[in-house]
Amino acid sequence: METRHEAWWGQGAYHLGGAPSPHVANGGAKFLGKYRQPGPLADIGVWQGRNLPALLSLSGEVVATDTLEAAGAVAEARQKHKAVQFFTAPLTALPFKGGALGGALSWRVLHNLTNAREQAAAWYELNRVLAPDAPLVIAVRTEPQPGHL
Repeated sequence: METRHEAWWGQGAYHLGGAPSPHVANGGAKFLGKYRQPGPLADIGVWQGRNLPALLSLSGEVVATDTLEAAGAVAEARQKHKAVQFFTAPLTALPFKGGALGGALSWRVLHNLTNAREQAAAWYELNRVLAPDAPLVIAVRTEPQPGHL
């Protein structure tokens, strides 16, 4: 089971708004489109699906994953984005064959893993499921911690 830092994991109370991140909608989508390899694009940690329009604008198949704890938020995304195939899976066990994804987005997700072994497993999984040379766009949330630089 994945460990979550309580300051970041608000479960059902965590709302990002419905608009795509401007970083994903602009530079992130451009990068994914330019370096995309054969295979679907994935939103790893889709939550409410706010960045799906940017992935869908690149045409082709789009898939999305999130954990069981995010089921309520993912239900909203499923209602809005019928063309996307959704999967329930932890970051440490993604439901795709090796090399299957043509590119991926993991936007403000990986910081939820605070256990070093889970972090390593998640990075391994992302590497495993991405096609050779496929692009990966990530962002993590940072929070100042007292006593740390």
